[in-house]
Amino acid sequence: MDDLRKRLGANIRKARNRRGLTQAEVAERIDMPVEVYGRMERGSMLPRLERLLVICDALGETPDGLLGFPRPRLRSTRGDA
Repeated sequence: MDDLRKRLGANIRKARNRRGLTQAEVAERIDMPVEVYGRMERGSMLPRLERLLVICDALGETPDGLLGFPRPRLRSTRGDA
């Protein structure tokens, strides 16, 4: 569980930095105290699923992206083998 918290926190921080936002700006967007948001970025706590979805929306990310799961490759349906 520690690895998941750390990975999620690091990925949230990277997504926030890519968008040039501060912790305070994201915390305000998701209606969360900045101290609590900071704990998530440090990997001290995991957000609830509902909150994770709000964070994803605020950062323009997908849950699997923030959780660090690889994106599945789409298979061609045209028969081009």
